[in-house]
Amino acid sequence: MKDESQGPFFISSTGTRHFDRNHPDSVDVSAVLAELERLRPTEECAILEGNFALAIPAFRDQANVRVFVELEADTRILRKVIRNAARGQPLEQTAQFYLENARPKQMLHVEPSRGYADFTVRGDGDLERLVPLLGCLYA
Repeated sequence: MKDESQGPFFISSTGTRHFDRNHPDSVDVSAVLAELERLRPTEECAILEGNFALAIPAFRDQANVRVFVELEADTRILRKVIRNAARGQPLEQTAQFYLENARPKQMLHVEPSRGYADFTVRGDGDLERLVPLLGCLYA
């Protein structure tokens, strides 16, 4: 993640300025690429995961296999509500943020990146079943 003072930012309906973690520009691409380069000589395989793994061209260019993990919107928001409630964030605040920022940015940046995937898997399925498949694809 980039230094939050550098942006990107969004302004909520309350007029508050927030660092926008739901925008690809929030990712420190250079740092991620440097880490991948550091791993390359010693690691046979590296998995780069995250909302923008396929949305950022430099990340896509590094991938041998591109997987899009899909998850229904209601499941995403329920997981976020549970996570944020555990941190003490009020439900209303989580819902407002989701509707104002997370959902629109998902539709704008993450969903279109599905087109760059070699295949798509369900994020609420048994992901352990993917290990042999990924092993075959990588070999």
